[in-house]
Amino acid sequence: MNTQLKYTRRSFVATLAGMAVVPVLGRAADLSAAASPETRPHKEADKFSLGIAGYSMRDFSVDETLWWLNRWQLHRWAIKDAHLPVSSGPEVIAALQAKCKAAGVTIYGAGVFYLKSESEVTNAFAYAQRLGATIIIGVPNPELLPFVEKAVQASNIRLAIHNHGPDMDLYPTPKSVYDHIKNLDPRIGICLDIGHTQRCGVDPSDALGEFASRISDIHIKDVDKAAKDGKTVPLGRGVIDIHRLVRTMRQLKYAGVCGLEYEGARAESLPGTAESLGYLRGVLSSA
Repeated sequence: MNTQLKYTRRSFVATLAGMAVVPVLGRAADLSAAASPETRPHKEADKFSLGIAGYSMRDFSVDETLWWLNRWQLHRWAIKDAHLPVSSGPEVIAALQAKCKAAGVTIYGAGVFYLKSESEVTNAFAYAQRLGATIIIGVPNPELLPFVEKAVQASNIRLAIHNHGPDMDLYPTPKSVYDHIKNLDPRIGICLDIGHTQRCGVDPSDALGEFASRISDIHIKDVDKAAKDGKTVPLGRGVIDIHRLVRTMRQLKYAGVCGLEYEGARAESLPGTAESLGYLRGVLSSA
């Protein structure tokens, strides 16, 4: 058996070990009791960390999400408004932050947000500030970019524009994002979605190398084909060269979060995310 494959399967099996029963959830104390330090199967020199993109857990409650993040030993979460509405007041946010602290989870980012007006930009940045998030993952209309730049400068919160592949004319590829932001404040960057990038026929590792200076967040997934109709599959089952991506991140000293994002339906998302995480940890430990 190939050694690299053996490590990948070992990590995969270890990750799936906690998935036999879907938990009944409630108190934050239940999460705290199960908390454990983040494992680091990758090299100590790695500057990036693993996390979860909020869309992966869109069909699960906050308590369910935190339980699974704790079980998977993922401690960085880019939250979506599905879990915490943008209009949430201080008491609601404080309650969520207390749950996250008990679970050992940091809300590092917020989004993806589709920003189509100045008021939506203002609300997104105010939301991120209340949460203590350091980055917003968003899709602002191009004409709003000067206004976004002012918001970034006023708040010191970064904004990473998410590329959405061939399904959308707006920001399909990392290059299309870069062309809009290259003369703007460097805190306005790119959220490199490797699945959507591959569906546009662009190798994500090539895109990472070309635009490394502006890539501030990465969404990790795999797709079954490099075409518009490519579908999400667990890491290692698709066409993306995850080993090359990891080598590229290490060579470029990428220092952001790699957020796992599984786009399948609720019934697929837990096993799909767990399998993907096991595969990725196997690659990180053996590459």
